[in-house]
Amino acid sequence: MSNPYMTPRAILAGVLAVGLGGFLGSLLRVWLTQPGDRSHGVGFQTSSVLHMVPWSLLGVNALGVALAVYLLRRLFSHQSFLDPTRLFLVTGFLGGLTSYSGLLVSVYAIWQVRPSLAISVGLGAILSGVIAGRVALALAGRRS
Repeated sequence: MSNPYMTPRAILAGVLAVGLGGFLGSLLRVWLTQPGDRSHGVGFQTSSVLHMVPWSLLGVNALGVALAVYLLRRLFSHQSFLDPTRLFLVTGFLGGLTSYSGLLVSVYAIWQVRPSLAISVGLGAILSGVIAGRVALALAGRRS
């Protein structure tokens, strides 16, 4: 018995699904985290170091992780990891939305000014991902 996801057409569909999803997720992340536009994120107008923390990027990453965990536990729990819809939404779109490369650029910029704050932001990103994942797992488990 052959795997229907391993045909040349299915492989191409999977690659295109990940590519398109990643493109759209990355565009949304950039739009939501534009540093000069305070209408898309939390901005601190003080002289403290809080204005340096990429709050909107941390929020986007936490939301993306929560959505990915929820989708994988509820909607895609019985589908193949090669399913084109799963590849588009989770691997592509949410992978592009939660790109830690964007967070890495922000943390590096903070590191140049205050290394201890950069470490705190990095740990905050890890903690927000863990919390978002646990909340999504709790919500998914409650509805099972």
